[in-house]
Amino acid sequence: MRQLPIQTKISEVEVTHVFGQPLFGLFGQVMRIFGRSADGAQLKNLFSEPSISKIERVIYWRTRVTGEVRLWADLSDAERFSATKKITLYCESIQNLCDVLTKEQGPNALIVEALRCMLVSPGIEESLCLVGDQLVLTQWGCRPFGRQASDYDLKVQGAKARASLKIPVTDLPVDVASPNVKSGYSGEQDNLPLEMPESNSRPAVQEKAPAETNNKVDDAHVQAPEEPAEAVLPVPVGPTPNRFYWRWLLLLLLLIILLLGLLFKKWTYIASYDTVAEARYRADIADLWLKIDDKSKTCRPISPSKTTPQPLTPEALGRKDLNVFNGNWLLITTLLNAKTDEKIQIQFSFDGRGNGITTTRELSGNVCSGTAVVTINSANGFSVETSQQSCANGSAYRPDKAECTVRNDNKTADCILRCVDGKCDARFERR
Repeated sequence: MRQLPIQTKISEVEVTHVFGQPLFGLFGQVMRIFGRSADGAQLKNLFSEPSISKIERVIYWRTRVTGEVRLWADLSDAERFSATKKITLYCESIQNLCDVLTKEQGPNALIVEALRCMLVSPGIEESLCLVGDQLVLTQWGCRPFGRQASDYDLKVQGAKARASLKIPVTDLPVDVASPNVKSGYSGEQDNLPLEMPESNSRPAVQEKAPAETNNKVDDAHVQAPEEPAEAVLPVPVGPTPNRFYWRWLLLLLLLIILLLGLLFKKWTYIASYDTVAEARYRADIADLWLKIDDKSKTCRPISPSKTTPQPLTPEALGRKDLNVFNGNWLLITTLLNAKTDEKIQIQFSFDGRGNGITTTRELSGNVCSGTAVVTINSANGFSVETSQQSCANGSAYRPDKAECTVRNDNKTADCILRCVDGKCDARFERR
């Protein structure tokens, strides 16, 4: 993948979160959803992949598209007009895809909310570029700090930018509608070329044959018909709002506070570095570590109490005896990590009151942990609800809930989980 010349400072933008998860963490799932869409190839190329550098506090943007990279400032007015039309069609295509997923997974599905949040950008002038003949968008899902996402809707920005362009009709591109508007999981693409209104179209000019002179026609001296006046697109009249005026106000306020501090505060005297005190403190710390080591040698490990596992009988569940879940359990599934496609293992450890912890382990060694609560619903049914799990590598698993039914052996149960693509099955048993 190649790195684009656009960089985003983390201190200047706010990245959207979806149900407590960073939007960038769902990039892999969104790309898989695009792969099942009719125009998924163009949508995949539209969104560049973010790469966050926590040390430099910068977001880099990468793309698989090859070709010459040209920023918004390098494009002609006709190319900008074509780009904004494509942005409108891309937004409509993603909205149609959201409608299909909403019917399948419900209005509160994670992937539907993620697709809608991606249609936000601090400004297409700073975020949009052309790689070869493919439109590529950076800084998607980002907005300036403290601002509403609805103020930076990508489709609205495209319409405003297109309206501000003063382009003669003769310079408009013939085909500006390359993406497919109708989106779905399968089906042929329907190319819908955009047509200009009749009022802006060029009138047809009928050529008149020149009069014959001596029964011979000289094509080199045939005069072309006079071209009609070029129509000009309307330009909106009004002041352009400055989106960054609040930054100057904040800078001015900080400057005033600094001046007041210098007027009413005395200079602080900083004493010279005391190397003798540092050596004394280090000696005290070393002495304390020796005392801790001597004390730890006198401690004896406490052997854990052995308890006999109790079966999940209808009688125990009927009287809502949560003590039957005391111990360690496994939730056996075929689930994979949505980003790395690694197989995961889910474990639970409950006390006698139904409270416990959950642990998710990946094959790579990454461990994620959170809290879990078991609730008895009937004489043969219970549910296990987990919180968001934080991982050692900085990622996280979203909260989930498993609805379980006890089998006839009173030792295991069949469960149903809420997964990204719908419901999935699992088996609950002691470890």
